[in-house]
Amino acid sequence: MDLVWFAEFERIDEAFGLEKRIQGWSHAKRQAFIEGGFDAIKGWSVRERALHAPSR
Repeated sequence: MDLVWFAEFERIDEAFGLEKRIQGWSHAKRQAFIEGGFDAIKGWSVRERALHAPSR
């Protein structure tokens, strides 16, 4: 497996927190992140999708 993205953190708990957050993402969201960074996944959260969903 190749390294596809990295970040540096001042504190280990910040790095660990982001790692755990990314592990909870779907494969599609992780792939979008790899290809386009944080800008590519804006609006992927369930809460965000609910805010922008068309009214019924």
